[in-house]
Amino acid sequence: QNDVIADAASMLGDVADAFRMVDSGVSAAMRLLQGDLSVILMPPGAASDFVNALQKAWRSGDRLRGSTSDLVTMIKTMSGITLDPGLSPRGTWPTDSGSAAKQKMQRNMIAAAIRTTAISTAVHAVTTLKQPRDVPDVRGVNQPAGTGSDSDIITVMHPALDGVQTVGNGSSPPNYEDLKAIRTALNAAIDQEQLRIRDDVLFQQISVMRTDLNRDISARLAQVERTALRTPDDVLPALVLAATWYDDAGREFDILTRNPVPHPGFIPVEPLRVPVR
Repeated sequence: QNDVIADAASMLGDVADAFRMVDSGVSAAMRLLQGDLSVILMPPGAASDFVNALQKAWRSGDRLRGSTSDLVTMIKTMSGITLDPGLSPRGTWPTDSGSAAKQKMQRNMIAAAIRTTAISTAVHAVTTLKQPRDVPDVRGVNQPAGTGSDSDIITVMHPALDGVQTVGNGSSPPNYEDLKAIRTALNAAIDQEQLRIRDDVLFQQISVMRTDLNRDISARLAQVERTALRTPDDVLPALVLAATWYDDAGREFDILTRNPVPHPGFIPVEPLRVPVR
């Protein structure tokens, strides 16, 4: 059992290192969880205890309660960490002893819990992104999954994630490029995870989650304007630039919210991300 705890600590260390420069909240929570493994993973601890602890660690991220940009960064990082070689399953060999084979099996279960809770948290974070105009409500992403004993990883994850806060009204919705990048990253993570799953119930639950995720993002994409890079001819106020490009000075917001402009009265002569129309 000590070897399994050491394996789990190593994997959590990989996650903490990956998030050190992205979100110190998650990194610190994973370090704290490392110290609790001997209590959580030893009898009479249950698998759900570890999954619940993982969920709390993921939700410790400061960026999950930040701006739209922070949420987008977290979603991409969470989906990316699932592809880390340190969290990949380990195969067993006929020459492995019984104890070695059991250790690998338990290690793989822990790695699967880390990966699937990361994916689930990232998928749920998508639903907390500010909506562009009126987008149909997609409930499936946030629904609890099945109840099989082999599917505890998914079963307990969604209700516990209800504590994630929605992005404040002051944040702008994610742009077209961010939504496409999120969809690509999460689908890559889910595709890879499905190749690793042996349990039919778990496979079906993740498939449903992906379907709901893609439906949610597709609905958002239909409401978001495509953007392009455009460079002003001169240093101008955002009002003047909006009037020149769109014949509508009121669209200065479209320029200011998509670009790190120091002052709205002085838009620099450099490429700006702005709506095509």
